[in-house]
Amino acid sequence: MPAKKGARRKAAPPRPNSPALLQEGAFLALIDSSIKSRKETNLIVFHSVRLEEIRLSRGEAMAVQVLERLVEFVSAQVRPQERLGRLGSDQVAVLMTSPLATAQEAAQRIHQAVRETSRVPVSTGVAGSVGLDDGARGLWKLARQAAAEAWAEGARTVRTRTKAGPVPLPIRMPRLPASPAGSSIEARYQRLVLLNRMSLELFADRPFPDALVAASNVVLALMGSPYAAVYFCDDFGSPHAAQRHGDPLFLEPEAQSEEALVVAQALLERRIVTAQGTRLGWLAAPLSSIKGKDLTEDGVLVVGYPESRAPSSEKDQTMLEISRLLRNARLIQRNLQQQRVLAAVTEQSADAIIVTDLASRILMWNTSVERLTGYTKEDLLSRQADLLAPAGNREEQHHLEDAARASGSAHFESVSRRKDGGLVPIEGHCTLLKDDSGTPWGMVRVFRDITKRKELDRMKSEFVSLVSHELRTPLTAIQGFAETILDFGDGLEADKRTHFISIILEEAKRLGRLVTNFLDVSKLEAGAMHPKPRQVELSALCKRLVLLFKEHPSLAVFEEKLSPQASSVWADEDQVYRVLVNLCGNSLKYTPPKGTVTISSKPDGEFVEICVADQGPGIAEENRTHIFEKFFRVADTVSRKTPGTGLGLAICKGIVEAHGGRIWLESAPGRGTRFYFTLPAHP
Repeated sequence: MPAKKGARRKAAPPRPNSPALLQEGAFLALIDSSIKSRKETNLIVFHSVRLEEIRLSRGEAMAVQVLERLVEFVSAQVRPQERLGRLGSDQVAVLMTSPLATAQEAAQRIHQAVRETSRVPVSTGVAGSVGLDDGARGLWKLARQAAAEAWAEGARTVRTRTKAGPVPLPIRMPRLPASPAGSSIEARYQRLVLLNRMSLELFADRPFPDALVAASNVVLALMGSPYAAVYFCDDFGSPHAAQRHGDPLFLEPEAQSEEALVVAQALLERRIVTAQGTRLGWLAAPLSSIKGKDLTEDGVLVVGYPESRAPSSEKDQTMLEISRLLRNARLIQRNLQQQRVLAAVTEQSADAIIVTDLASRILMWNTSVERLTGYTKEDLLSRQADLLAPAGNREEQHHLEDAARASGSAHFESVSRRKDGGLVPIEGHCTLLKDDSGTPWGMVRVFRDITKRKELDRMKSEFVSLVSHELRTPLTAIQGFAETILDFGDGLEADKRTHFISIILEEAKRLGRLVTNFLDVSKLEAGAMHPKPRQVELSALCKRLVLLFKEHPSLAVFEEKLSPQASSVWADEDQVYRVLVNLCGNSLKYTPPKGTVTISSKPDGEFVEICVADQGPGIAEENRTHIFEKFFRVADTVSRKTPGTGLGLAICKGIVEAHGGRIWLESAPGRGTRFYFTLPAHP
């Protein structure tokens, strides 16, 4: 590979014992074999990012020559037990079965040497097999991705990836000297420096898992150990490994069993434990904290040694200092996590939430406030909370705040003012906020839009009035004529008696229909109406409708336009007939004398679309969205003159939807109304 102009160093020639270069197929097979043997397998990829340009500008021969020089240089840097191979046309790779940190250090060392001696830039990526389940090509893909990330950042350093995500470069720390020198002033100073470095790593502004990786490097240096693990306890007190770092010897099944025992012992005895009688040496310290009056364990720090060791007060003291740092970092991390969860819940809450100080200045709020009021954050920050109250309600709001300060909380129902001047009915709570010492510092207001509830209350009131009127009318008639027959039965002429009895019968039927409608609405809302479908001929239903409305005062004409491809439906015949009766009855109310009501059908995929059209005045746009709601009646002359409960169309909607169909309308002033609904064509 050509050297940089003026560079003093040159690529070293291959050493006699350098590993042989494997071609892609053999190299991938070797990687697969290493992964399947459950060894910790790491792949370093050196990618010559400018080789494609050289290939296009100076030819394939020059590109091959440059790549061969890179192979020679990398080959001179790797150890005999490491394997070298070609991957793709522009990549040289090294396979290492050692801890990931060791592979990262080797990659960074070789990468730096290439940067100093070559004018062809190289990006370097490292991939680790931990958690990987798609073999050699998956590992190669991770390494290529890491190399691409390194190139995007200027290729100054190595990037590392595992299946879990990016991994930072390890921090190489000098290990503390063993006793007796360990008690020297120099060793104490070095310990303080390392503890300070660990504190900086743990409390840095970075993801907590990355901080644990960096801190684990410092733990190895402080304890003079090749392995360290950090366990954290969940809400039920069960320990789970958050970080394992160091020599893979300690990840073998027998070593993991010993580690689990020493972790359990440290948690049970709540003290620093030095394992005795084990194959490997173990030292474990619980991460204890005081909550209220109780001592609780938040986790365990474990370090491992290749051989069993005797207890050491100096090691115990260092473990104690490390465990305090880890415990504090864990507490801060959990508090931050809880704050993030609380902030997310608050932000996504459907209720509007506003926090103010004691002077009622707005400090924070969630997006529901913006949706409800139309004000942006810039509009509200540091403004008085009574900005959201109409001028006439501000005194009421001040009384509410006084009540909350006095009792700690207060419930309210009021009106909020939107930015556009509109008013929104709201209800909610106002609660005093206090710090840990019990000193009040602010107030939180949680409120919600109750426009729909107010509308329902209005509709319920109208319904009660309507029902009482509708039920009273037939009852009054039944009672009156029954009393007349009872009191004057013998003196009444036969035709008058028959007339009175027929009125009683008609009013009783009317009363029965009202009760049936109320019960049916309740069934539909409860999902208790179960259709009994069969194949129903629409023409037969149309004939029944003509006979039913034959004597209607409007003398309207029924026109039938049924498509031969949509002449029947799979539905409950009685329920479909009821829908048609309600829709046709509505149409007849508004159709002019001797007008036409048209019933038509056409295929709609697996459904049949049925339409009932009239020649009436149409429905105003503001009423169309409410037309299928319970108890809703259009406020026009016809509705005022015609008795009704506003349940007919709501029942139609429930019946159609119970069959899996849908119902809608199209209308325009002066051009009539067309009600459409769909029903299944076949089972």
